[in-house]
Amino acid sequence: MGLLVDKMSRKKLLVGAVIAFSMSTLVSSVTTSFGVLLLMRFFLGALVSATEPAAFSMLGDLFPRTVRTTANSIVGTGSYLGSGLASLLIMITGTYGWRAAYFSKAVFGLVTGFFAFLVLKEPERGMLQKIESEIYYCEIKKDADDCEVCLEDEEKEEKE
Repeated sequence: MGLLVDKMSRKKLLVGAVIAFSMSTLVSSVTTSFGVLLLMRFFLGALVSATEPAAFSMLGDLFPRTVRTTANSIVGTGSYLGSGLASLLIMITGTYGWRAAYFSKAVFGLVTGFFAFLVLKEPERGMLQKIESEIYYCEIKKDADDCEVCLEDEEKEEKE
């Protein structure tokens, strides 16, 4: 899936994967065939494998190098929190059965996918690298005419 992340919109891939794996979970909740259940679980695994490469690639373009590890760790923590919250599915399974647990998980995933579709923006690829390299260039060549950003920052620091 990492190859797809490099070739297409990460937002579309991420949102599409979340909605598609939620649909496979929904189908799993209503099927009476072991073969269909097995196939849907296979699809789930394949589709989930697209989420982390897309998310971490987007984070690389959204956050500067100085806070990128913090952003990555917050997103990574989501996997562990999700596993912890999945314990609630045990209560649903015990009370209403495994189909209700799958259905609940599917509905939550669909809501999350549609919310992400509305809220997420596709960042420009490599934008922060361009900005960071320009700032680095300006720090080395302090007298360069095309380094207005860096020079303005220096002027503010001198006034303080």
